[in-house]
Amino acid sequence: MVRCVSPPPTGIFGGESALKTADMANRASTICESGAAMKFLSVEPLLEDLGQLQLSEIDWVIVGGESGRGARPIEEAWVEGILVQCRDAAVPFFFKQWGGVQKKRNGRKLHGRTYDEFPATTAQAIPSRDHRLSIAGKLRGPLPLLP
Repeated sequence: MVRCVSPPPTGIFGGESALKTADMANRASTICESGAAMKFLSVEPLLEDLGQLQLSEIDWVIVGGESGRGARPIEEAWVEGILVQCRDAAVPFFFKQWGGVQKKRNGRKLHGRTYDEFPATTAQAIPSRDHRLSIAGKLRGPLPLLP
């Protein structure tokens, strides 16, 4: 459940993970409605071609392959499709990894380079602990106080 806070608090990144086409539409609309100041999609592990994405209100896209034992393969064409869409929508693109059982050996280069783009951010003073807990409470409900 997403709770919207109005006005949106600054410095809050809100993200959704989507692995398959069926996940993408609902997750993208959920994050766009969240009120987060910075909205991103984490497309990892990328398990299929996601087709056309709705990126008009998305500030950042992170893509990566599955890693570890039993990792399912990722295809370069799927990654390239998302990269092209990010370029067309002027959305920063971060390619995390190809994945696989030996992810370090497989690396994270696409077209011979890494893609380490981040959204623009502005430097701000860190809100007080009480203020951060207040915002978290509005987003998720009351949180326990930690020492």
